Amino acid sequence: MCCIDAGPTISDNIITRNQAWYGGGIYCLRAQPVLTRNRILQNWAKHDFGMWSGWTNGPGVYCDTGSNAVIRANFIAGNRGSNGGGIYAMCSSPIIENNTITLDTAIDFGGGIFCQHSQATIRGNVVMLNHVLGYMGGFGGGIACDSFSGTLDSNIVAGNSIGPYDNTSGGGGLHFRLSNTIMRNNTVTGNVVPFGLGLGLDIDTSTLQIINTIIWGDNCPGGEISTDIIPFLSVAFSDVEGGWSGVNNFDADPLFCPEDSYRLQVNSPCIGAGQNGGDVGAGGIGCYLCGDINGDGAINVGDAVYIVNYLFRSGPPPASPETSDLNCNGTLNIGDAVYIVAYIFKSGPAPCADCP
Repeated sequence: MCCIDAGPTISDNIITRNQAWYGGGIYCLRAQPVLTRNRILQNWAKHDFGMWSGWTNGPGVYCDTGSNAVIRANFIAGNRGSNGGGIYAMCSSPIIENNTITLDTAIDFGGGIFCQHSQATIRGNVVMLNHVLGYMGGFGGGIACDSFSGTLDSNIVAGNSIGPYDNTSGGGGLHFRLSNTIMRNNTVTGNVVPFGLGLGLDIDTSTLQIINTIIWGDNCPGGEISTDIIPFLSVAFSDVEGGWSGVNNFDADPLFCPEDSYRLQVNSPCIGAGQNGGDVGAGGIGCYLCGDINGDGAINVGDAVYIVNYLFRSGPPPASPETSDLNCNGTLNIGDAVYIVAYIFKSGPAPCADCP
């Protein structure tokens, strides 16, 4: 799809297996589109012209000069290009919120998101399991920002990686260069750089304020945070593995829930430890048990009765909607009621592992 000097709403589409010189899935120039609830999957940004063949930018979504896109509640996965595997913003001002951006690949910068010469709001996203190959140095396995200003708020940046090709790579989770950014209530964890600079965050000649953020459990010899060329870095009310100087920072296991949702267990030290008594991190509080529809901590006949009452008798809603999509089809409906009845009374399959 191509949007030039336009402002369409593009919603509820499956955009997959396309290839373009720029923006394999969606390309925007001087445009103000609203992109919502789309599945943008396995697109490539690549041109095939003899000696000029090669990977290019923005295989999932490319916001080019003068674009003020709203990119909201999309599932962006499996795209591949040179920079910005999921989303690439150049000289634009997008709002990027509540998306799942996963399994995307970039050659150089930003496996999930790359913002360059842009001002953006990036909030409420799950940026997970993206990769930068880094043949000649790669940066920002999850998110990379170059000459960027804006905010990162309430994002989960987890399990992203770089390499293993070049030892100048940095920022398995995030990379900032020549940027002015505020990070608030993010969770940065489980990101990997096999060697090089900084695993959670790599900060180069940037002004960065980090508040109420978890930076923990990443895997790289460079440490959780790497700084270069004397940046201005302020970290406060944050949980940083190995510790970091600043107001009310601490070094303690955040006690994530075991189902890899990056929610906090109820006894987590991050609860109430943030600025003004808020919580630290992005995942929320309380662990899920998929199928525990009434919230009593077990899966039993009470849950079957509860969901039937809710669906057919105007009963109260589930204690946590995330635990109720037992067949993982994305909606709570009669199929889930049938599923739990079969599980409890007929030895049917257990609730799916990805219910949360």
